[in-house]
Amino acid sequence: MIFNIIAKEILTLIKTMKVVITVIVIFSLFIINAVVSVKNYKEQVLNRDEINIKTSQSLEENSDQLVNLVYVKQQLIKDVPQYLFLSEASEDVIPNGLELTYFTKSLPQYYKFQNPFYNTYSAIDWSFIILFVVSFFCIVLSYDAFSGEKENGTLKLMLSNSISHWKIIIGKFGGIFSIITLSVLAGVLINLIIINISSTIPMNASDIPVIALFLLGSILFIAFNILITFWVSCITKKSSVSLTIILTIWIVLNIVFPNIAWLFAEQFHPVPSFSQVTEKEKYETEQIYKEKNYSTEMNSSWIGRAPNESLLSRVKGINEKVKIHNYLWEDYYNQMVEQTNIAINLCKLSPSSVYRFFNEALSYNGYYGYLLFHEQALVYQSTYQQFINMKDNQDNQSFHLIWQEHKSFVKHFMSSKPVDFNSIPRFENHHPSIMFKLANYNMSNLAILFLWTFICFIGTFISFNKYDIR
Repeated sequence: MIFNIIAKEILTLIKTMKVVITVIVIFSLFIINAVVSVKNYKEQVLNRDEINIKTSQSLEENSDQLVNLVYVKQQLIKDVPQYLFLSEASEDVIPNGLELTYFTKSLPQYYKFQNPFYNTYSAIDWSFIILFVVSFFCIVLSYDAFSGEKENGTLKLMLSNSISHWKIIIGKFGGIFSIITLSVLAGVLINLIIINISSTIPMNASDIPVIALFLLGSILFIAFNILITFWVSCITKKSSVSLTIILTIWIVLNIVFPNIAWLFAEQFHPVPSFSQVTEKEKYETEQIYKEKNYSTEMNSSWIGRAPNESLLSRVKGINEKVKIHNYLWEDYYNQMVEQTNIAINLCKLSPSSVYRFFNEALSYNGYYGYLLFHEQALVYQSTYQQFINMKDNQDNQSFHLIWQEHKSFVKHFMSSKPVDFNSIPRFENHHPSIMFKLANYNMSNLAILFLWTFICFIGTFISFNKYDIR
């Protein structure tokens, strides 16, 4: 009986223009996504390679003296996101790099050459297609599933045949779900074929688990949208009312609530301004100089001699100043991250936001990708510092003093010997494994999506049992 209802729903729907439009739009968007993703990937690879080459050249040019490497400014850039087509995750506005030296590192930086006006438009990635387009068509195909049949009198006729309420729900759900899911699967398949033919974005068998997880999350999200629409249709008497209510809910869950969550996070966890951090750095530096009475004397006659107490005091003061700088700006970065995490957690009260961040974590682009990049950049800076210190300690003629002063002065107190260019540590941005993504992000997101879907099914079932079919 269930299969008969499913077949009836499919046959009824495929005769309507709604299904035809749904299939055409989904197919078209997946094809557009493939073409645009290949183009964007090429541009970002060129951008990454250009920056990496400049950084490598800078290291090579300064490897003639160890002291030069202390002052080299390296531009580190995040690796190009492979799954740009799956979830672009605001890669056009999220920072993708930073600049560091032996002493300090910058705040998140943007290293891009794309047209800034072009980047103001939303990316049409897989996540966007499902989140906004497919979910909308779920509503279009489902809003009159019960209220519409009540208006037509067919629902009363169907129940007169002693069919269980749950069978009707499953049957109607199966019909709509089959049409939408098969359209999405076909769109994904066409998309992947185009990407593979282009041979631009690297794809192999190891990408199958990522695609499979995306489809699993999408199936749950599609099911949620159909069932919440069913639920509304079961508590309204007219299909026009059902459509009005569910569209309002759709707008709130997809647009209104996420924006309110970000505004609330700004109030709940405010981040100090750039000028406030700068003033605090200035104040704390002045205080530490007063407390420790660090020397500010600088004398050219010190060159060529063993460091005296005044020079050592100056070096300690400057290094303490660097520590204060690094601590305050790293804390500033951490506060921005904490504020963002609060906003994301609030957003996740909406299943639409859960699905969005599920895909962002899965693709590891955007915010999540930058967090990993930043952590690896910190590790690299520590490795680079250890390398400089080791090389300096190997020079018996060095006084082993490294501080953020004029290079022309510091070079007399540390090693100036040449360094083998190939021995200099290089930054590498490693992508996390699928198990890491599951353990840290995706399992919880999948659980929340499943819970929302289950709640909507129970709500639909209870409401339909109490539904007045007269």
